[in-house]
Amino acid sequence: MDLSMKYLRKTFPDQHSFLVRHGRELFNSHRSQATKAFDQMYLSEHNTLCETGVYASRRRVVERMQGQIRIGRRHEVQSAQRKVHAQTGVKLAGQRSGGIAARPDVGRKERRV
Repeated sequence: MDLSMKYLRKTFPDQHSFLVRHGRELFNSHRSQATKAFDQMYLSEHNTLCETGVYASRRRVVERMQGQIRIGRRHEVQSAQRKVHAQTGVKLAGQRSGGIAARPDVGRKERRV
């Protein structure tokens, strides 16, 4: 279209709102498809590494995925990693099994702090 958005919004508000809503829905559907594809690829590479007996760290999995699919931002990779570890039951390397460790007593009761 060769119309300005301002003109379209003022002259045809219903059509403008439809186009905006449709564009947003299209973007969100493409985004969710890309996320699902990335998660599936991450899961397959993770399982391949686990079958060979190698701990599937995020770095190793991403190295194997390089060139096959667009690698997202760090939080997207981290999200895929958490989903895969939850599905497969493999613990994350730095994950603690307990709660918060008890803090050492530094004599606060005697100092009345």
